[in-house]
Amino acid sequence: MIDILADLGGLIVSPRQTFKIIFAEKRGLLQPALILLVMMTVLSLVTIANVAIRFMGFVSPFMGGFGGVLSAFLGLISVAGMVIGGAILWLILGLLTYVFAKIFGGKGDVEKAFIVLGYATVSFFIYVILGFIGLFTNFLISIGLLIVGLLISAILWIIVASVGVSEAYGISLGRGLASVILPLIVLSLIPFLMTLPFMFMTWW
Repeated sequence: MIDILADLGGLIVSPRQTFKIIFAEKRGLLQPALILLVMMTVLSLVTIANVAIRFMGFVSPFMGGFGGVLSAFLGLISVAGMVIGGAILWLILGLLTYVFAKIFGGKGDVEKAFIVLGYATVSFFIYVILGFIGLFTNFLISIGLLIVGLLISAILWIIVASVGVSEAYGISLGRGLASVILPLIVLSLIPFLMTLPFMFMTWW
């Protein structure tokens, strides 16, 4: 347990050295997968809790006790959806990161990409902390804390993941960064590309 906590702290303070140790010890997917699932669960709970508390305060006067039950049900469904969605996103980003790392001359298998991205989710601890603080504030402050936490955590995730990819595949930090950023760009373009046929139909 102490070793795991040391690794998690090391990923933030000294990611390259920590990833060197991880790959030197030839660790598998179990630990990063568990870290991903735990982090996604806590992250989703904090997010939904901030929303659910506001929702309960709004609907309770109109729905009585049923409003609390409905909020709890919707909250559980949302948490499950976010965790499953996070796991699917991990798999997709892992595959794309591996592809780009190989394009940039990297050497290694796809498992390394999954390991790096799984461990990198520890970066979202900042979002969790600020989200927890937001539970004790008003709506606007809580939303602001969630946004700030998301931005900081996302930037930290990109840094940790880039260093990890660089170390895993033996490529420069710049190429590691590109291998992490480009999959995000590809995924963000998919919705736009899916709407193109409808846009052309509208024009013609």
